[in-house]
Amino acid sequence: MLLVRVLPATSLLLSALNQPSCIDRDSNFTKGPMRSIPPIIAIARPSVIAALLGLAILLGFGTQANAVSHKITPGDSLWSISTRYGCQLESLMKANRLRKNIIYPGKSLALPPTCTKLPAFTTPRSALDNAPKDRLSNPPLLPNNGGAKNEGLNKGTHQGKVKNALVRYRVTRGDTLIALSQRYSTSVSAIQSQNGLGGNLIRIGQVIRIPAHRREARFGSALKQLDIRPVHTLIGQSIGRASHGRLVRPSVLAPDNAFYIRRPHRAFGTLHMVENIRQVARLVKARHPKAHKLSVGDLSAKGGGKISHHVSHQSGRDVDLGFYFTRKPRGYPKTFITATAANLNFAATWTMLRSFADTADDKGGVYMMFLDYDVQKMLYDWARERGVARSVLHWMFQYPRGRHVREGLIRHEPGHAGHVHVRFKCAPKDKSCD
Repeated sequence: MLLVRVLPATSLLLSALNQPSCIDRDSNFTKGPMRSIPPIIAIARPSVIAALLGLAILLGFGTQANAVSHKITPGDSLWSISTRYGCQLESLMKANRLRKNIIYPGKSLALPPTCTKLPAFTTPRSALDNAPKDRLSNPPLLPNNGGAKNEGLNKGTHQGKVKNALVRYRVTRGDTLIALSQRYSTSVSAIQSQNGLGGNLIRIGQVIRIPAHRREARFGSALKQLDIRPVHTLIGQSIGRASHGRLVRPSVLAPDNAFYIRRPHRAFGTLHMVENIRQVARLVKARHPKAHKLSVGDLSAKGGGKISHHVSHQSGRDVDLGFYFTRKPRGYPKTFITATAANLNFAATWTMLRSFADTADDKGGVYMMFLDYDVQKMLYDWARERGVARSVLHWMFQYPRGRHVREGLIRHEPGHAGHVHVRFKCAPKDKSCD
């Protein structure tokens, strides 16, 4: 076994040193091809042999010492591991001679050379075991003022009895029970109990029921105070696609103390989009009383169709929204202002984005959001510093996977450093909407 490691390295070193001055002086050797000379005979002094063998041994064992592996923990999947280490799923399976995607906790996976970067989304098991249960089951919306990391994270969470909604969810690649529990602000044991699961193994395509405990859990009495109710949907309003459609019997976004409508003649949309905008803006205002009004850009024209400066916004399911700032900039809310680390009110803007994201599994909820990649990074880093789980941020943001990777609820779009473009789903069973 030692020779297997030593000889290749020795041969490389010898080949580099095979010059005429260090071989036998017999002209018969110098005339022939260099590779015909036995490597060990080609060396003039035994001391050189010893030195090279010692160096080769170090090189051989150094390769073994630098081998990288990953110990599988409950909730891991091949896809999530390949994503963490920045390598292809296929290369990971090939390196471990796996034919199926099934892995078992406690086993170790060899990481191929393409897995070069440090884990990007790994949460140490010890951190999960030692973390407070409310931090695991209720990802914080974060305090009003963005102050201390844990201060006020769960205000309103346990005020009164909150009825959980059951969400039917189809498992996709990379899903784990831990990630889903953090996303829906519930616990792994609650999902296991609801689905009769004896362990942490779930399969791609499997439909499970999740006791969602999301907006209602985090805001508690604030929702009752604001009289926020389930969003209504109407069939037949949105016709066609967002980039090629029209609007029938439109709903209008009426003026409100929580936001400013820049162009009232473009404040039309589907009922579920209008209600979602109003509820989220009011919720941010209640959560952050000192925040200024939100700038609401274009929705759709009264009858939908193409409008200037937009490719989409044609079928009543798109809206452009400004950000919240520490001090209201000059010109805002009549115009959008580019977000920077110096002017952005991270806490209020995070509340807005997370509240929209919470509707992603609701009827008529958010389908996708478009936001500049650099702004995503600022918000991602800020939320991560304040204890938001990586799995929640991984679900919400495209960052840090790259601006061309089609993953995450929030995707990069050029020209969106001063606002976020929110697109909503069609109303359920609306065949006229695409």
